[in-house]
Amino acid sequence: MDSKVESSSPHLIVERFPKRVPSDKDNYIEFFKLYFEKLSKEHRKWTATQISSVIRLMWKKRKNQMKTKRIQKKEKEGRTKRIISGRRYFRR
Repeated sequence: MDSKVESSSPHLIVERFPKRVPSDKDNYIEFFKLYFEKLSKEHRKWTATQISSVIRLMWKKRKNQMKTKRIQKKEKEGRTKRIISGRRYFRR
């Protein structure tokens, strides 16, 4: 099977399969490379192990923030928008 299909227009080529979404592991590698380079320039006396431990803590913080954002988003979606009277709202 061809991975590409031509449409009626000769200039337009449409791919059948969606593009690969990078996994968290790929994102961590990019994150690590970026911050390793940045921290090694800022703190020249730090060793590679010190830099990697700082990056690991930064990644952990970022993952927790992303997790809480997802949880908050799900909670907002789960709420029903019932119309309540002013009296009931006030009593709550």
